[in-house]
Amino acid sequence: MSSPICIDRDRGYEEALTAGGIKRDPALTVNGDFSVESGIRGVEICSRSADATAAPARTTRWRSERIRAIKSRGRSVPEDVSVVGSTTSGSRATDPPGHTIAQPMEDLGREAMSLLLEILNRSDAPARKRILPTQLVVRGSTAPAPRSKR
Repeated sequence: MSSPICIDRDRGYEEALTAGGIKRDPALTVNGDFSVESGIRGVEICSRSADATAAPARTTRWRSERIRAIKSRGRSVPEDVSVVGSTTSGSRATDPPGHTIAQPMEDLGREAMSLLLEILNRSDAPARKRILPTQLVVRGSTAPAPRSKR
């Protein structure tokens, strides 16, 4: 949780819960890094929690594993649990195809290189935060939360 991107995502998660009138349940949140182990902990929560109605996933692999774990418990995606990820590769290959928060990867690379060159050419370059636009790619892995869970 020391990464600025993770802090921003957590803040967005908290704001979305508040907007939906939902109290955060720490038992349904995994604080970790981008490792496989963190992804596994998230899969374990998705597969054992009857209360979870959504399972965000950082990577395509995690999205696939979450969908598999949810289905292995007799629950369905998206009727019981919605799954969304933040990468696009492989998102059409999951069953159902995964909703994605698409990031402009070429623009991210270009911006990172520009900032690096600025730092290399000017040691006193100020720290800057850039937020690039994302796009929600709607496929088949999300649905409104079941009425009994609202």
